[in-house]
Amino acid sequence: MELYWLTNEVNDHETLLRPSSEKLSTANDTIRLLMENLPQYQFKVHLAQGPSINRLLEKLPNSCAPNRIKTPERLEKFIYSLPINLYLDLHLYYKKENTFSKIPLSALNEQQQLLNLSSLFSESHENLLGVDEGRSFGAMLDEQIASLNAHNIIVRGGGNRSRALVKMLFKERINYIIDYPTMIKESLNTLSIEMDLVSLEIANMPSYITGHIACNKSEFGKEVIADINNVLRKLYKTHAFYEAHSHYIDKADIEDFNRAYKEVYQTDIPKKAPQ
Repeated sequence: MELYWLTNEVNDHETLLRPSSEKLSTANDTIRLLMENLPQYQFKVHLAQGPSINRLLEKLPNSCAPNRIKTPERLEKFIYSLPINLYLDLHLYYKKENTFSKIPLSALNEQQQLLNLSSLFSESHENLLGVDEGRSFGAMLDEQIASLNAHNIIVRGGGNRSRALVKMLFKERINYIIDYPTMIKESLNTLSIEMDLVSLEIANMPSYITGHIACNKSEFGKEVIADINNVLRKLYKTHAFYEAHSHYIDKADIEDFNRAYKEVYQTDIPKKAPQ
């Protein structure tokens, strides 16, 4: 059965065909594990930008898209799988040596967390937050971003979103980005960039966020989601799936990650099989 796989990652046409044992990123590693266990589908990888993915998902009855965050608006239009990816909380990042990006003390709470995104611009009105077109950060941050002045936001289209925004931050075309620690680490490694970044937690954010497979709400889409969920329930208990996440987590964060893994996937931490 032919299934359109909608992605905004430029290299997915090639990387998704690699063996799942090769480490590339959490998103890519978990998808390859999933695809290997769905031999009944012929995956057609289709590159599209963020807003186009939503339009195509509504239009094509045999289409799905990976690593999507659930929002109330999206749930009305698409059907979602169980969680496939687990990320520790989103952070705000800025370049330490860029004095224009320094956060005013009034923007932080007692825990040294950013109060909200609008406080970034209370003193430096011309600073820029870079975001990827069509990307959701969850309901709370989406609402905060929507309330910002348009001149404080740079919306970037195209693929490889995290790497592209990290590169813009490095070149000081923007002042701030929001992303997961694992994605920042991966982007810096892939781009071979050395950059001293300041990472700030954002107040009232959940301690983790899950990514899901979204499919068209057709009968075919419902069948696909059922098959995906059956595979995921088995993958949760494998060390390969656990390692697809833990490989990219800093040692200091492993304890928090393990706690979230057990909570989200309702399983003990899978042990590595003896050699």
